[in-house]
Amino acid sequence: MELLQTLAPHMSHESLSDLIRHYNGSIEDALSSILESNDASSAAGDAVSAENAVILPENNMIIDLAKSYNAQVNNSNPLIRLNDNYPNTRTATFPSIKDGNCLAHAMGLTLAYIVNKKIPHTVAENKELGQEVRACIYDFMWLNWDRRSILTSTTWHETVYLAHCVGITEEERLTYNDWGDTAQNRLDAWMQERDNLYLTTSEVLAFCEMMHHMHIYIVFRTWRRVKNRLQQLETVPNLQGDGYIVFDLLHSGVLDSAQAHYELLKSGSTYNSDPKSKKRKRLCKSRVV
Repeated sequence: MELLQTLAPHMSHESLSDLIRHYNGSIEDALSSILESNDASSAAGDAVSAENAVILPENNMIIDLAKSYNAQVNNSNPLIRLNDNYPNTRTATFPSIKDGNCLAHAMGLTLAYIVNKKIPHTVAENKELGQEVRACIYDFMWLNWDRRSILTSTTWHETVYLAHCVGITEEERLTYNDWGDTAQNRLDAWMQERDNLYLTTSEVLAFCEMMHHMHIYIVFRTWRRVKNRLQQLETVPNLQGDGYIVFDLLHSGVLDSAQAHYELLKSGSTYNSDPKSKKRKRLCKSRVV
């Protein structure tokens, strides 16, 4: 166990124990998974030069909240494998908002939850959280526009361009101009349009990169209901290995429209730490999921 703690100092004793249990008590397999994850992180780091080091926003509520996270203290959210604790159509959701910042709000809830298990209760508090997360993400993108992501090795201006100018509907392409090929042209266009943009994968990636840089290893799985089951759309960031704080997002409504909506599901890493989830599991033990 001491060797595992040395190789993964960000993981609590309880999280390492969970990882060993995942491998049926095999410390060797748990060690291999940590080494694989560390090798992947090291390779990604070697690919990024010092001039591309991450710059975090300053004087921001979200960054300050993340700084208060302590893996040794806030250890009730287990680091799990990317295919653990999947949600289903009966999985409950956390409160959500519908003011255009639903995805930003859902991401903010994850941080509030893992830091102190307290989430906003009033409408005003929830709206403020969504606004703060959006502002933090936009500040991060602006600060790192020419730099490469430590998670994807792609420049941020390219990531945002692909998400908001290429990966859009044909109708939107006819309505809005292309952002161009240069980082500066794309920055100018993004600055003009960003207040009216709905957040998507590029913003989720930016949030995760900030958190990973601060040793909060969050990964999001996005789901959409198809008939009587949930279908996984994507995992952000797309990583390998084990030992992440995994959150699930439920996407509903008409795709690429104002009716699209995101909610945070009570599954993933929240499942084992939520007493209500454990109670539901006992009550539903005889049912078929």
